[in-house]
Amino acid sequence: MILNDSLYRSSILSDSELPFLSPLPATLSVALVELFWGKMHPPLTIYKHPMCAEIIEAFQKCHSDHPVGKFFGECTELKIKLDRCFRQEKVVKRKKNLEKSRKLRETLQAYRKETAEGGN
Repeated sequence: MILNDSLYRSSILSDSELPFLSPLPATLSVALVELFWGKMHPPLTIYKHPMCAEIIEAFQKCHSDHPVGKFFGECTELKIKLDRCFRQEKVVKRKKNLEKSRKLRETLQAYRKETAEGGN
């Protein structure tokens, strides 16, 4: 039974007497989804995840080939492979970003050193 917000507010009962009507906090609902269905994957766009392109295509094909079976674990193995690929991709991106930030830091420090020496 779903009650709209105005009916809930105008009810005689207080909020503490109707705890089942209060909406779940966003973090709790996400946690429940992750608990029961595993982590949600990011949008499956190939241009954002070139390392996982083959697995993404296979996963999408599995979902289109098994419209009902996907709810009963038909594509679970591919989902696990996809999650692993995303984790590996994240590690690679993190390393590249770290290297890039170190190079930027070195160039900034060199620039600051030049300006400090030139100003004296």
